[in-house]
Amino acid sequence: MKCWTPGSFAVRSTLLFVPLFFVSAFGSYAAAEGAMPFNRAPWLEDLQQMREAFATRYANLEWLVFDREVDIAAVFDEARGRIESAPSEAEARGALERVVRRVGDGHVELRWPPFPSEAKESHAQCAELGYDARMQGAGTAALMPGFTPLADNPHSVFPSGTLLQGKRKIGILQIASFAPNAFPQLCEAVAGTVQPDRAAPCDEDCEERINQEASNRLTRDLEQSLERLKSSGIDALLVDLSRNGGGTEWSDAAARMVTAKRLQASRIGFVRGPDWAEHFAGTEQGIRAAAGESKGPDQRRLLELAQSAATLRQQAGTPCDSTPIWKRQRPTCSWLGNDPYYSTGILAAVAPEELRGKSWGSLVFEPVKFPL
Repeated sequence: MKCWTPGSFAVRSTLLFVPLFFVSAFGSYAAAEGAMPFNRAPWLEDLQQMREAFATRYANLEWLVFDREVDIAAVFDEARGRIESAPSEAEARGALERVVRRVGDGHVELRWPPFPSEAKESHAQCAELGYDARMQGAGTAALMPGFTPLADNPHSVFPSGTLLQGKRKIGILQIASFAPNAFPQLCEAVAGTVQPDRAAPCDEDCEERINQEASNRLTRDLEQSLERLKSSGIDALLVDLSRNGGGTEWSDAAARMVTAKRLQASRIGFVRGPDWAEHFAGTEQGIRAAAGESKGPDQRRLLELAQSAATLRQQAGTPCDSTPIWKRQRPTCSWLGNDPYYSTGILAAVAPEELRGKSWGSLVFEPVKFPL
C-alpha cells in the first residue's frame, strides 16, 4: 500500500482510511549551503512526483477543487516557478511546503528525513515515522466548573475525570485524536522492542509493526480509562472530542468500546487505481484462502465476502482520469469507487464475538485487529 524510498520525505493522503502515499525527495541535505552550485533538478523531479501522486492517489481531489475551490494546477505551477528561481535548498523546500499549506488538508503532510548525523534515539525515529503530539486536539470539558480529574489516571493518554450535575455523576473522557501517531510516547514505548537496532532503517514492515503495537497500547489505555471511570460510580459518560481532527481506522474500535449498541460503519470512497486494486486483491486472496480451510457456514460466508472483494477489486482496477479535475471540470467517470465499502472494511457491522479468534476476521472487519 506504500511506496517508500529510505531517507525520503513523504506525502500522506487519506479519505478517512485511504492508504498512505509517499513521494521521495533526494535533494535534501546533500551538501552544505554554498559548497557547490545549487542543483534545482532533483527538487523539480520531486515536485513532479508530488503532482503525480495528487493526480492519481489523492482521495480528496474533487473536494479540494470543487468544494474548497482551490486551483490545484495553479498551486503546482507556482511551486515550479519558485523552485526554478530558488537560490538554495531552503527555498526549494519552502516551495514544496507551501503546496501543502495551500492544499490545507490535514490528511496531507510532508515528512522530511533527519540529518544524517541525527542520533537514532526512539524520539527521533518516532518523529521520522510521523508521530507528532501537535496532532492532538485541545479538549474543553476539563475546563467546566466542578471537573475533578481521576487521581489514578495520571499517565493515561486519555485525560478523564468526573463532574457532578445535580445528583448525577458524569464521567468525562477526552480523546485528543483517533490517530495513534498523535501520541509519540506510545511509539517510544514500543520502538525498541520492535527494532532493537536503532541504527538500522525502519522499513515498511518495521513501521507497520510499530504502528500496530502503538494502536494496541492505545486500545488498552482506553479500556483502562473506561474501567476507572466506571468504577468511580458514574451515571453517564461524556466523550470530549473538542478539536479532534480525526485519525485512522482505530476510531471504529474506539467507538465500539463506549457503547453496547451495534454500530453501523459509514460508507467510504476509495481512489480507483493500483493501490486499492492491490489492496482488494490481497483481501480477496486472503478470504479465499481462509474459505479453503473452513467448512459449513463459515466457508459459505467467506465465499460471499470474497466475491464482494472481487467486485471492489474490479472497480478499483478501472481508474478515472483526473485530468478534467485539474482543469476545474467534472470528469465523466467517478473519481472515487462507490461500491459498498465501509470504514470498517467489507462488513459494516458485526458482533465482535462472531469473529474473535478467527484468523480472517480483520480481513473483513478491521476493528477486530485491536484487542477489544
